[in-house]
Amino acid sequence: MQEFVGRRLKLLYRNPDSEYVQHLIKGSKRKWTGDKIELIEIAYGIYYTRRMNSGKAEVKDIVEWLEDTLQIDLGDA
Repeated sequence: MQEFVGRRLKLLYRNPDSEYVQHLIKGSKRKWTGDKIELIEIAYGIYYTRRMNSGKAEVKDIVEWLEDTLQIDLGDA
């Protein structure tokens, strides 16, 4: 098994621009497909329950995190 994995890694190092390697590096992206208002409500729920950064996260921070993570623009939430 170790030899097999070693050979596979060598192949990947020889071709770092391959689609497979790029997928591993970037990871899988997630996209919000619901209504924006639903995601904003989730952001406020996280804020009011103080479940992020030991309760120190501001709504703006939570909204920015959700926008980045879920590839969506929530505007002035």
